[in-house]
Amino acid sequence: MKYIEPLPFTLEASNIPNDYSLAPELWDSTVNYNVGDYAYVIVQKFESFGSFISFPTGILYKTYKAVAANTGVKPTEDDGTNWQLVNASEEKPDTAFVFGYYKWIEVAWSAGQTVAVVDQYKGNAPTYGIYRAAVDAAAADWPPTTPEKWQYLGVVHKYRPFDSAINTVAQYPDEITYTISSSSTITSIAFFGVYASSITIVQKDSSGTIVYEKTYQLTMDFSDWFGYFFEELERYSSLYVEDLLMYRESTIEITISAPGEVAMVGAIVPGRPMDVGVTLYDSGVSSLDLSEKEENYGFATLQDKGFVRSTSLLALVDNRALSLVMRKLFKLRNRLIAFIGDERDEGYELFRSYGFLRRASALVSNPVQTTISLEIEETI
Repeated sequence: MKYIEPLPFTLEASNIPNDYSLAPELWDSTVNYNVGDYAYVIVQKFESFGSFISFPTGILYKTYKAVAANTGVKPTEDDGTNWQLVNASEEKPDTAFVFGYYKWIEVAWSAGQTVAVVDQYKGNAPTYGIYRAAVDAAAADWPPTTPEKWQYLGVVHKYRPFDSAINTVAQYPDEITYTISSSSTITSIAFFGVYASSITIVQKDSSGTIVYEKTYQLTMDFSDWFGYFFEELERYSSLYVEDLLMYRESTIEITISAPGEVAMVGAIVPGRPMDVGVTLYDSGVSSLDLSEKEENYGFATLQDKGFVRSTSLLALVDNRALSLVMRKLFKLRNRLIAFIGDERDEGYELFRSYGFLRRASALVSNPVQTTISLEIEETI
């Protein structure tokens, strides 16, 4: 069992832009669209009750990216030849919110204006939180520490893998790229909430020479011929890499690839692994569904509110190292940490978690070894 405490780093570059000067327009059959253009369509949402009854429950704004020159071809979700779906949201794409990407605006403070501020998370890179002024704001009201004056909206899109949650994912068509640098010695990286076919990691020394380059496949092999022909391809949603070279100063390039789809990642945790002990049987995982039941005219529906995942790990530690290990664990209080219960992918990926250490306890069972129990709760 190991854990990774995130080390400070600088985000040098990403293919996800900070802002868009123009929002996508409503699709128009008279417009000639070029490859790379964006347009959105309005789709009615329905809630079905039984086989014949359905009620309109609202609308969705679906944004598409043109993958071919289009004239009068309406974007549809099952097209793929002319348009590629990049986002579906209940919010209309405008100049402040563009298909999932908050626009980063730096202007004078005024009522209703969205602004950005650097918010430093413990042990992690700076991320950019977005706030909206709730009242006429002056310089004396900055930074936005009072909720009655500033409304927190979220994190600038490309910084979402470095915030405090896994479910706030960064997404981009085909691939997501990040380049990070650090004066610390980063030897491992953990990824969570990933949707991709592969992840490529390239490490360069201070002179720009490539010293490490590997591609990790996230697709799972089928267990039988029936699955090969009829079942959907399953993928790992996390990845743990611990063999980066020990350079004091290096640059790490990350490419998360999903050709023809929308690549996603919820958390990227660079750091150094710390050994805790040998993972034992009787370790396990559990989840708590936060969905709520709502009743409307006698019909009950479930509203998806996400879920909380927790992991219980048991490890065996030599008594000679017990005091040191427990001191290190106690220092993890109020920190977001990546825990690696087992390094193998096959069947043991579920023992990887990114959250906070809710409880750590030790039971000295004999003069030689001690059993340590850890409870980790992930952030939503």
